[in-house]
Amino acid sequence: MLELCAAKTGRKLDLRILPEAEAIQWHIDHETLPKEQESFLTGWATMHRAWAKGECDYVDPLLEKLIKRRPKGIEELQDELFKEDLQVDTNDFVGI
Repeated sequence: MLELCAAKTGRKLDLRILPEAEAIQWHIDHETLPKEQESFLTGWATMHRAWAKGECDYVDPLLEKLIKRRPKGIEELQDELFKEDLQVDTNDFVGI
């Protein structure tokens, strides 16, 4: 994924995965979410552990039936995701 982002943006990207508690605390300290949404951070911070265990490697066939088409992967969506006019709020990345 990092290589895909670097290739599409033309930028060198470095990735540092923080310990979960440190990542959560950083967002709390920098108030990147409203207080009432901070409980979201625990699930968000554990996503890398879940991905490493392969929890996103399986696509349930029911999804295709529900959306009436084959689901698209990140590679198929890259042109949409990296459009020049795509507006992305990166305020929560400031200072990392």
